[in-house]
Amino acid sequence: MSAPAVEGGPLAATGHPLQRAGAWAVAVLAGREHPREVSSGDLDAVAGQLVREISLAAVAGKESAAYEWWKVLFALFPNSKATHSKRSGDRTVLEPQIEAMFAPDDGTGALPERPCTYCGAPSSVVWTKSTLAMFDTNKALNTLPPGVPGWPVCRGCRIAAWALPYGAWVTAGSATVLSCEEEAVERAFAERNVRRARRIALAGFGALRPGGRAERVVLAALRAQRVESPAASTLWSFKNDNQEPWLRVTRARRAVPLFLATVDGNEPLRRGWHILEAALTRRDQEGAVIASGADETARLLFEAEDGRSRTLLFQLHQLLQDPKRAWSLSQREALTRLAFDYAERVLGMEPDLEAVAVLVADWIEHGSGSPRGRLAEYRNVVLSDYGLGQLLIRAHFRLTLDGRPVATGPEGWKPLIARRPRAWESRMLLAARVLQLLQERGVVVGERSADEDVEETVQEEPGFGQYDDDDDEWGGGVMAYLAGKMVLAIEAGAPNNGRGEETKAKVKFARVRGRVHPYISAQAARRWVRDGMVELGSSASPVQRVGKPQGKAQKANTAANPAKYPDDDLFGYMRAGAKKDDAATTLRDSPFMLGTLMSVEPARPTEDFGVMARGVVEPVLHGHEFYTADLAAPFLLDVPRIGTFTMPDSNGAGRPNYLSQEQALQVAEAVKTGAKAVEFRSLPAVRLPIAERRARAALLLESLAHLSGGAKQALHYGDRVPSLIVLVPFKGGINPLANFIDGVEGSGLRVRGEVLRAELEAWDGEWEAPVRVGWRPGFRDDLREAFAKTCQSEIDAGQIVIDHPRTVLRTLADELRGGGLDGWFDDPER
Repeated sequence: MSAPAVEGGPLAATGHPLQRAGAWAVAVLAGREHPREVSSGDLDAVAGQLVREISLAAVAGKESAAYEWWKVLFALFPNSKATHSKRSGDRTVLEPQIEAMFAPDDGTGALPERPCTYCGAPSSVVWTKSTLAMFDTNKALNTLPPGVPGWPVCRGCRIAAWALPYGAWVTAGSATVLSCEEEAVERAFAERNVRRARRIALAGFGALRPGGRAERVVLAALRAQRVESPAASTLWSFKNDNQEPWLRVTRARRAVPLFLATVDGNEPLRRGWHILEAALTRRDQEGAVIASGADETARLLFEAEDGRSRTLLFQLHQLLQDPKRAWSLSQREALTRLAFDYAERVLGMEPDLEAVAVLVADWIEHGSGSPRGRLAEYRNVVLSDYGLGQLLIRAHFRLTLDGRPVATGPEGWKPLIARRPRAWESRMLLAARVLQLLQERGVVVGERSADEDVEETVQEEPGFGQYDDDDDEWGGGVMAYLAGKMVLAIEAGAPNNGRGEETKAKVKFARVRGRVHPYISAQAARRWVRDGMVELGSSASPVQRVGKPQGKAQKANTAANPAKYPDDDLFGYMRAGAKKDDAATTLRDSPFMLGTLMSVEPARPTEDFGVMARGVVEPVLHGHEFYTADLAAPFLLDVPRIGTFTMPDSNGAGRPNYLSQEQALQVAEAVKTGAKAVEFRSLPAVRLPIAERRARAALLLESLAHLSGGAKQALHYGDRVPSLIVLVPFKGGINPLANFIDGVEGSGLRVRGEVLRAELEAWDGEWEAPVRVGWRPGFRDDLREAFAKTCQSEIDAGQIVIDHPRTVLRTLADELRGGGLDGWFDDPER
């Protein structure tokens, strides 16, 4: 993607999206309206500015704001002179090296002049992938043909390449650039990002207020430039690390500027937009915004290249169909009109759905049975071509038999059920219109909820498309799971025994490919964690034994009250009622999931023989086993489920933590006021206040930080605090750490940094830095040194932190308890 050489000027904005973004950034930094207006003197000034700020960031301490700008540079140029792990820490040494990168190209170098890879201008300077973002894979040391030293890059494009972070929307690990058919929008986007980059370089990401997305900046630029003609916009988001760069492309259709202009000039559409923003805004218990509705709404106008994105129309469909949202008629009309206008102007549809909508509404209102039941039946098939067709046939038949007018017949609804372009979108629009008609007729289409007051909130929202310079975002997305793996070092211990043989106590073990691997059961380890929580002041749920004293019908239940007892909440339960009493069964899946602590290599237990001979004529012989091994197990914490208790749905489906909402609320209010009814993973639920949920998550981690317990402590006492623990926050309930920590027979424990890096790369976008590694001093120092060497770049960038396990766990507990990670307590939007 290159363009012909530009006559006269030293800088061109080519068709390459990264070079183009950098060229616009140079123009903004130089105070020019367009890259073609940039002079050689401007390039000198911008280059000097880049040299100063890059070298300052490269030698900055990890606690300084400048170091956070270095993280941005590392994400784009991980092997450059400014970001390499072996770079000089002396600024006077490093600055001349960086300055040489942008030196003028006078054509007197050792290499002949060749056309610049980007713009075609003559250049005798060649660059390699270490100084060019997203230019070639970092998996191979060199992919150039033999004898080719690099790619020719002119001075203007070299400076543009490193001005890219200023013109892009950056985070600590990625960058997003814009290509738009309207150059004024590209400049506005770059100008906005240059101001933001200045703040990050001077004060760090912490100086930015929460909120803001690249998509929202683009929409604000389209409005500010009054783009009222078709113009496509493309966002290129990428990361250029040492494993495998990724690139994600999202596009706003060419008609989006026309749609925005229409919304801007039309009060009902503008009001619908504000209602949508308010509906997508999420707040914590204290009312602070944790997810900006304005950001999310802007995001809906950009469609992912791979099709994995929500559209504005689908989001409106979900909101309008949600029975728990009691929209007023005026709100529903505004949202429905917004959906139809988007379909017409952006998707090019010409929907003619009124007759079919009247048919469905008539059937729901006047058919046999209750309107609520028929409405639920319609909702079940609203997006299905076959299901909707069957329903329309029944509706037509029912209204005909009842002697009522029938608005349309099969020819009228054929476009909705045929397999044709935009049929799916047409069914969404039909649903919106049907619900509007029903509400106009007085048919109840939703339940009462707090959302019915959203209209008053909307009145206070800022003007459509408004973007405050202070309204920026920082940090990773909303995480929901804390994945981890821990290692316990057992030295001459017997922490978990199995079934004994006469007078010999035997440890638990498993046979793997014929070899003996001792283990500690998850039940035992969870008991230790539960006991640790009690030591920290938590009240344990009382246990009652029920059923026969001996025999097959033995049972033991906790109180099964997760609202009152944190251990019932975190560890789950099943309380089975007695058949003779016709009592119901309640159960709770454990939010804290733990695997078996299995020896990482074969370890045959040693048998210890003992004699009790003190004061007896005939000595008593006994024996027991013990072993030395490193035991490892994965674990997973489902954070949103903490303090969230589900009930069966209207059909009785689901896992009931409580039997009814009333029962759950009564118990929860007895513990702490503020519990409320919510919908959680498509089931009705009751949720405790966020402060209580924070405290419970923190309590679990603090118990792990001083883990103790196990059998045979009088004879084989040993420390049970994890010698190694790794924690990674994830959006989904997966744990990719299995092969990162494992074992090899003969050498024992194995910790492979390259495996961790590969897993994190594969799951990029699904986890949040930093990866927290707790490693006890003195435990396998050889492995720790090798791991730190392999992951040095991630450690330098703050993506991996290493400390004592107790420090790591207690620090994370403090962050949770202090409210800094409240986003983890809700499921991320997909």
